Amino acid sequence: MAKQVGKSFDAYRVAYLPVPIESSNETEANASNDANRFASDARDQKSFDASAEKLMKEKGIQKSIANDILPTSYYFGTLGEARSLVKNIYDAKLGEVLEPQKAGDAYVVAVVTEINKEGTLSVAKARPMIEPILKHKKIAESLKKKLGTPTTLEAAVTAFGGKATIEAIDSLRMTGVQTNMLARAISNEPRVVGASFNPSNRGKVVPEVIEGRSGVFVVRVDNVSAMSNAQADIAAERRMRYEMGKQTMNRNSPLETLRKAARIKDRRVNFF
Repeated sequence: MAKQVGKSFDAYRVAYLPVPIESSNETEANASNDANRFASDARDQKSFDASAEKLMKEKGIQKSIANDILPTSYYFGTLGEARSLVKNIYDAKLGEVLEPQKAGDAYVVAVVTEINKEGTLSVAKARPMIEPILKHKKIAESLKKKLGTPTTLEAAVTAFGGKATIEAIDSLRMTGVQTNMLARAISNEPRVVGASFNPSNRGKVVPEVIEGRSGVFVVRVDNVSAMSNAQADIAAERRMRYEMGKQTMNRNSPLETLRKAARIKDRRVNFF
């Protein structure tokens, strides 16, 4: 540490002593007793939830949920090293409350709320992933039915009572950096881009309403043409397309098929 005074410096030497913050034996004993008391009151999932609710009201301690704990996990949630706890969880039955165990700096009382067997996901597990996709598809189908087969963009706007808007995009590119914000937004809609570059759609409205990621689109292609790109790196483009081709071939290779068909069991959990 130094301080400049005029043209000279005043220098300071600072000594410090790091002192770890550790809980006392009394604190450890109190935490352990509290965990044991909670475990004695919570012998199944129903009583566990009731005791957790009571504890939250009295001391503000909230229940935490750890999802998708793997047999090989060493850590989960906000806990520190918890390998022993993970092994006990896998030895327990559904709804079983485990004995208090220290993980990191905390004493943990865990209850097994769900066991996912190998194979097809349960409806409850799959629903959060599938429901948004199905809702999106249902809404898109409803909008497409309302639009019918519009022959002009103006007819599509009229079908929505004038609430839809017509946007013109200049210089939409198949690949590379788009030239404006609207083109960049549409570039994330592969079906729209594909229809825009279809030669059979040039000079007319695309005959089908396009279901995209962010909505449904009625597209009119005014023109499709080639244009020079001074910033294009032909060599880099070729390399990228070559690598993409290799990846596609690898995904369809016999070796990849055998790898997917193989059943590999991780037996490390038997030793660690």
